[in-house]
Amino acid sequence: MSYSTYSFPTHLNKEENQNQNSNIINNSGIITSFQEEEKYNLIDQNKNKIISFYSKFKYLCCKYKIDNLRKNHIDIIIKKVKIKLFKGIHESIKYCLNININRLPQNFIINIKIEYNQLYLDKTIGEIYSEFGVLPTLKEIIEKKMVKKDKTEIFILLMNTKLINIINIYLMSDLFIYDKKKLEKKSGLNDVILFNFVANNIRDYFQYGKSISNKNND
Repeated sequence: MSYSTYSFPTHLNKEENQNQNSNIINNSGIITSFQEEEKYNLIDQNKNKIISFYSKFKYLCCKYKIDNLRKNHIDIIIKKVKIKLFKGIHESIKYCLNININRLPQNFIINIKIEYNQLYLDKTIGEIYSEFGVLPTLKEIIEKKMVKKDKTEIFILLMNTKLINIINIYLMSDLFIYDKKKLEKKSGLNDVILFNFVANNIRDYFQYGKSISNKNND
């Protein structure tokens, strides 16, 4: 089965999207439920103190006896999560359009600097694709009839969804499950454990990560 089968939307729930808590439903119209895996929250109850992302990563490696990692292995996993996320976004956009489009530039996709990614969390998918010249404005796309007729509403909702909410959607999607299963076959369970941790915390890492450089590791 192809990767595109698991791309984000065949449907976006309008009501939940307006509440900035979007949900994506797969091709059959049902979100696959899955057992919640171990997750580490980087923010305390008051959401005003960030716990060292790197220390949590090290703790996870010790807990599951994951060793012999490269020095920059955490950066490799962060980059892998971002690549998978935007591949899903791209496939979703393609699903809605009747034209071919280029991918976002590689220097954006593989850039994992905290300050850089903070700039994009509150931007919509439409704004990001427009900024890099991959797509014109949403208004132009609709006027030029680039969208499949039966996918117009889905496409508009997708393009108006902020990246920070798309991350949440990805974590609830069949695509996320598919990506982990594929990674397990390719790299083994250890990489899946680390991938799952990073994916579940990457939003907070980018959003609050500015504080990390000002704090010592736990």
